Amino acid sequence: MRRRSISSGGGRAYSNEEAIVRDIFWGVVLIAIGLAFGGSVFLGDFSLFSILFDGLGVFFIIRGLVRMSRAKRDAATQPTPPPPNH
Repeated sequence: MRRRSISSGGGRAYSNEEAIVRDIFWGVVLIAIGLAFGGSVFLGDFSLFSILFDGLGVFFIIRGLVRMSRAKRDAATQPTPPPPNH
């Protein structure tokens, strides 16, 4: 399988798998910060700051899941190479 790389402005290229994990991880971190400090939509706090933080967290989680789904779809549609001749 060919690995695509994603450039991160800082000069380091991330593989598609690393980008997926990174998106989901930071989404969970953003939501966990809100839960830890008690300012989360999931705890009933509907302030603007809580909505933005939790919204960003959910966005990054969904973005990671969509990337994962696309990667699986792309891997399933790649043609298999013919078997070597013996």
